[in-house]
Amino acid sequence: MASPPTALGYFPEVESLHGFIDVIPDAALIADVEGRVVYANPPFERLSGYDGKTLQGLTVEDLMPPRYRERHKDHRLAYHANPRSRPMGTLSDLYLLRQDDAEVPIDISLTPIRTETGLLVLAIIHDISRRRKAETALVSRARKLAALFQLSQRVVVDSDLERLMNETVALISQALEISHVKVLECLPGNPNRLILQTAVGWPEELAGRLTINAEEDFLVKEALATCDPILVENARTDLRFQTSPWLEGVTSGVCVPIRCGHGRPDIQGKSVGVLCAYSRERREFKSDDLDFLQFAANTLALACQRKESENERQRLQNELLRVSRISAVGELGATVAHELNQPLTAVQNYLEACRRYIGKCDCPKAVTPLTMIDKAEAETERAHLILRRLREFIEKGRLNRREEQLNAVIDEAARLTLAGAWEKNIQPHFNLASELPLAFIDRIQIQQVVFNLVSNAVEVLQASERREITLRTGRGEGGFLEVQIEDTGPGLDPGRLDQFFKTYHSTKQGGMGLGLSICHSIIAAHGGRLWVTETLGGGATLHFTVPVARGNKDEHETNGVRCR
Repeated sequence: MASPPTALGYFPEVESLHGFIDVIPDAALIADVEGRVVYANPPFERLSGYDGKTLQGLTVEDLMPPRYRERHKDHRLAYHANPRSRPMGTLSDLYLLRQDDAEVPIDISLTPIRTETGLLVLAIIHDISRRRKAETALVSRARKLAALFQLSQRVVVDSDLERLMNETVALISQALEISHVKVLECLPGNPNRLILQTAVGWPEELAGRLTINAEEDFLVKEALATCDPILVENARTDLRFQTSPWLEGVTSGVCVPIRCGHGRPDIQGKSVGVLCAYSRERREFKSDDLDFLQFAANTLALACQRKESENERQRLQNELLRVSRISAVGELGATVAHELNQPLTAVQNYLEACRRYIGKCDCPKAVTPLTMIDKAEAETERAHLILRRLREFIEKGRLNRREEQLNAVIDEAARLTLAGAWEKNIQPHFNLASELPLAFIDRIQIQQVVFNLVSNAVEVLQASERREITLRTGRGEGGFLEVQIEDTGPGLDPGRLDQFFKTYHSTKQGGMGLGLSICHSIIAAHGGRLWVTETLGGGATLHFTVPVARGNKDEHETNGVRCR
């Protein structure tokens, strides 16, 4: 029976290779057909953590993780049946098991060495830890870039904030390969109380229902207080996080504040919630992970800000509609008061005639009808008084006029009215003159005028192939500023120009005919003028003028149309 092998005695030919193998910069070893290590150079000893004597009693299967050993025996037998040189890169997913049980990714080249004693195999082993780490980083970065691109597209085309939040946490979970992601939103009026809006890794039924106090979660509390991302490397050993119920079952995490106010000085730096990502295993969140999460948080902040702006726009639009309806009722009331005066006067005349006729009758029974006629006349006179007071209330209201930037007033009202115009294929243009003097106007009422005129333009354009609305501002004549609202609609009916601004004359099918009349009354109350002209090439242009502010009056009240 043969004696156990030694490093050089079992295969004498190895001694001649000793000097060559020792100067190879990469790790190298020689094994026999049984897979036993015959010789290993110093770089291999350093890579594996084994010394030379220990290596002599090991097989190549002992130097790889257990999950690969059985499969590798089959590969080894097949190789020895047909030995040939095999360069590096032929096989993937190879690992060296170090003496300390750490796994090192490697690449191997094999070269058969035929000797009188038997076949040997020279294996050159290259540590590819850095390359594998770089490849993993590139794959991770590619996932993040794909997720960022998807988020960027979604925030542009989708106005549904809830759906955007759901997609964001799912993309973060996939891109970072982590188990738990959540978005907490601060409750209105109580920034320290947050509601779970969406999450991955927690039961779905908690979304929209579960609320937490920031004081109970140090990670959330610090993120809101500092407005900076807060990291926890090991929640199981860090005493600051021991009381947080959210960190049960997780080890590492990061919490990024969602801050609104980009481009809005009035709310700059306002935190509306937090974006949190957690890992069950201990994980190092690197700088590109934090940049990715910060981008996602900024995307959510932009969506939240857009929702807030949309809510404000809707509120202002509803206010303008309310003012418009009230003005319409006021205009209608003034007209009704005027029209009822004539029949009431006729009733009074008929009652007076009845009085005179009955008074000529020398009959004791005439006293009763005369008394009833007196009462009827008194009630008729009271109705006259009520209607007169109603007209005075409507026609002698007050305008709350201030010095205003006309361009800002026009721009805000027009954009509110044109919200969603792109869905109707309407193209708006704003040609607002620069360096205009301040206007002396009631902001709400002038915005009501713009709202009505632009709304009319939007409606008439529905029947036109070319759909454009142009708003212009500039200097008018005699200390006035002029506003023009031009459309490319069907144009004007020359036979009805004289009725254009009259009450109950409508330019729209089914209209009440009060909008343009109200606009005319408001502009007249400002001392300006409202008129219409034909647009060159088709369409109509509405013009109105408002006075330039004079002196340093901050607030004034002038007689005009009441619009409350």
